[in-house]
Amino acid sequence: MLTDGHHGRGIALGHIASLVSSAPADAMGLRHRKGRIATGLDADFAIVDLDREYAYERADVRSSAGYSIYEGRRFKGQVMHTLVRGRFVVRDGALGADSIGSGRYIRRAL
Repeated sequence: MLTDGHHGRGIALGHIASLVSSAPADAMGLRHRKGRIATGLDADFAIVDLDREYAYERADVRSSAGYSIYEGRRFKGQVMHTLVRGRFVVRDGALGADSIGSGRYIRRAL
């Protein structure tokens, strides 16, 4: 979204945030818990360096598949930190060992 959408096509960051955050939360009936910055909602954030360029390599793959269709592709705009419920799970681009298994199921109301 950042490389092709924002940098490549000029899509506004607010619109991208809506596409990847508030719109999916609304579609899943989770507006009361997710997708916005507001008191009482989960404090989930991605902090991005918009100008940082990088290549996605096999060593970066964090799924059990062990590969990605994006291997070798260059990107502009890298997530540097991620907070879930106000706690760092990614800091300086590295996944924290204590963050594995810290997810929580939220029942949706479609």
